[in-house]
Amino acid sequence: MLTVIKDIDLINEIENYDVILVGTNTYQTMGNGFQRKIRTRYPIAQELNLTTKYGDKAKLGTRITTNNNTSPIFSLCFITYGFNFRPDKAKDYLDYDALETCIKTANNEFIGLKVATTLIGSSKFDGNGDKERIMEILKNNSNKIDLYIYDYEQLSRDQEQLDKYHKTMKTDKYTKEEKIEIFTKFKEEDAKLSSDLESPQKRKKRLKDEIRKLLEE
Repeated sequence: MLTVIKDIDLINEIENYDVILVGTNTYQTMGNGFQRKIRTRYPIAQELNLTTKYGDKAKLGTRITTNNNTSPIFSLCFITYGFNFRPDKAKDYLDYDALETCIKTANNEFIGLKVATTLIGSSKFDGNGDKERIMEILKNNSNKIDLYIYDYEQLSRDQEQLDKYHKTMKTDKYTKEEKIEIFTKFKEEDAKLSSDLESPQKRKKRLKDEIRKLLEE
């Protein structure tokens, strides 16, 4: 059985499933979108990822899975070779053969289980692939599992920060100075949890610019 769930972030419904399939690349980065949330909230998944060989093309089409003692079980699917520094401009970089192989093996391994994933391979962080082609692969290779596909827009870390920033700014609960303090603290805590592709200098400048804009409002 295949069920599509629209406009709901899978991270908020993780505990409803036996298995979570996570699309990722061969370079051990889980830096944005759903991957990042898994990495920060369920570090066991990234710990497992780090046991694999960095940038190994042979990983394409394979999966690595947490043991049955974890609830839910996380299975990382290696469906892209690299990662994209400019996902806003990138063309399709999904390896469709790798995706199909991963779904086929998951279908045989998790027979009868309740399995969830994003519309794996379609976000700008895990392949930027064609949704219709991906759906066809999922439909044709999931007859032995109950597969739930969460189709929603995945955001970068910075986009999510801006969303939280705007929500904080709209409330009358805090003074402007308190809002700046909350926002700055959030940014610092978030940086500790995340691999940051920016240099410390660039991150510091970006934070100063954001605070300056806040003071000007």
